[in-house]
Amino acid sequence: MNSCASFVKKSKYNNEGYPVTPCSTANIISITNLIRENLGLFDEEKLPLLPILEFYMPMIYSDFTFGVKEKGEMQEREGETIPQSNSIFLREDVYENLCNDDGRARFTAAHELGHYWLHRNQGVNLQRKQGGNIKIYCNSEWQADTFAAHFLMPSHLIAKYRDPLIIAARFAVSMQAAEIRLNKLLKRV
Repeated sequence: MNSCASFVKKSKYNNEGYPVTPCSTANIISITNLIRENLGLFDEEKLPLLPILEFYMPMIYSDFTFGVKEKGEMQEREGETIPQSNSIFLREDVYENLCNDDGRARFTAAHELGHYWLHRNQGVNLQRKQGGNIKIYCNSEWQADTFAAHFLMPSHLIAKYRDPLIIAARFAVSMQAAEIRLNKLLKRV
């Protein structure tokens, strides 16, 4: 039995995600910091997600495709990463919201980038839908959410603020994302 397929603890991810190669929070943080550094955005508070998706990614990966799909085609899925075709798609309303710097849309875009960078060599069609009991550190959705949180709000930048209102405004994330990220940071201090 795959070590990632057994149930560990009850979490919001129990009915979501696919089993993927184990990855700790520390490893995900290292990956997000390396990506930010390689993009020349290590100390950038508000990441330019549209340019990352539309310009940087195709420059880095010549076969990368970013696209927008209609609501009818995507249905309840806000985003979708298809590693086999090196593609990321956002639902049209999410893309429009991303263009307007909506915090939830920015988190969704970063989440899909997390799937791409963390899971693209694992041969799974990654989208927010699937049941099963997977260890948290082997869960594709947990990993992508952890990636998004640290990619958008790295510890070295948010630690100085300690106020979710300021973090939400400066990093263009939702209040909920800022509160969760700050609470996790303060638990480690």
